[in-house]
Amino acid sequence: FSFQAFDLLAQAGRAWRREPLHARKAALAALLATDAPPDTCLHYSAHVEAIDAAALDALCVDGFEGVIAKRADALYRSGRGHSWLKIKCRHDEEYVIGGYTPSARRPFASVLLGRYDETGLRYAGRAGSGLADE
Repeated sequence: FSFQAFDLLAQAGRAWRREPLHARKAALAALLATDAPPDTCLHYSAHVEAIDAAALDALCVDGFEGVIAKRADALYRSGRGHSWLKIKCRHDEEYVIGGYTPSARRPFASVLLGRYDETGLRYAGRAGSGLADE
């Protein structure tokens, strides 16, 4: 088990959410450098100023999901926003399961899907193939 810490929201009663990302990451780096034992499973995820296509390709080949690009001057904001971007290795879509359709013979017939766009969560259709009763 390995945990990559990339942001600091609160520490010993101090709220960091209203500080820019670069300040939060500096505080997190200092905290983990001084308080974490050398054999810990908790690691600091360093901030990289820029990443090129070759570096992203190398991460993908090594099995990483991708990278998160964040504005260094951005304050913390819960949920999706315009201050960060997920750059994926696989070019597929993320969907939210919002419900299901009933079935007379199985636990359900299909799941109802939604996806986020610039206006919020929107219905995207249903999926049923590949789902087992479990």
